[in-house]
Amino acid sequence: GTLKTRHKQIFDVYSINDGFPLGFVNNFITPNESATAVMIFRHQGLPYALNSMIWAKYKVGETFKIIDPETKGPAVKNPWFEPKPGVGNPQATLDRLAARGAVMGACGVALRGQSGRLAPNAGVTAEEALKEFTANLIPGTTVLPSGTWGVNRAQEAGCTYCAGGTTG
Repeated sequence: GTLKTRHKQIFDVYSINDGFPLGFVNNFITPNESATAVMIFRHQGLPYALNSMIWAKYKVGETFKIIDPETKGPAVKNPWFEPKPGVGNPQATLDRLAARGAVMGACGVALRGQSGRLAPNAGVTAEEALKEFTANLIPGTTVLPSGTWGVNRAQEAGCTYCAGGTTG
């Protein structure tokens, strides 16, 4: 859709990067109260877009080697969505960022690929996993044809670009 604010930036979240992409978003919108942040979760960054039920059932934390800051073990819930008070940066959580107007999109290609990859962890088919992943995205997340498509469309809408992942 149309992004109506003057200051807008796309955060290309292609890896988890220890939660830093959400910190980048927070650091952008905090001094720019009227700014719009657009987060595109793609490739290895897709787990951000998944709710905690999917994390538990499909062993997302174990598979992606994501440690829960609360338990210090493999995450069995999305540690960046509605964490307990005092855990992590309270301003750099998916629910808080969305409440502040951040827009979220999930790469449809990564959704299909990662759900198929994780389907054996839950003993389901790739198609069953895809349906369940799609139905259990963080509220407000839009499935996009692809993440690179979403990055392009955000830039065409006037967003500047910020890499939210890491290549290493």
